[in-house]
Amino acid sequence: MGETCEILDIGCHLSWIFDELELFVYWIFGSIMDALGALFSLIPVPDFMSSMQSYTLPSSIAFYAGYFELEFGLGVIVSAYTIRFIIRRLPVIG
Repeated sequence: MGETCEILDIGCHLSWIFDELELFVYWIFGSIMDALGALFSLIPVPDFMSSMQSYTLPSSIAFYAGYFELEFGLGVIVSAYTIRFIIRRLPVIG
């Protein structure tokens, strides 16, 4: 079972309060992320994106792209530029 606190053990009670506060912050963050996910799912796909043709790489290029982990590398680069863009918008840092 859980840890029991003595009636005068303030450190134990403070630890419990901080644990509950941490769980509350996680709950708030999860609720915000769920709301953002629901909001993004309501955005319709533009017509030009739904009628766009798919593009496939030739097999000789696809081999080297897979060998050099091009998909992972491009994902890292796009994430880095996105984070840089967001950080530059913060008034204290940017």
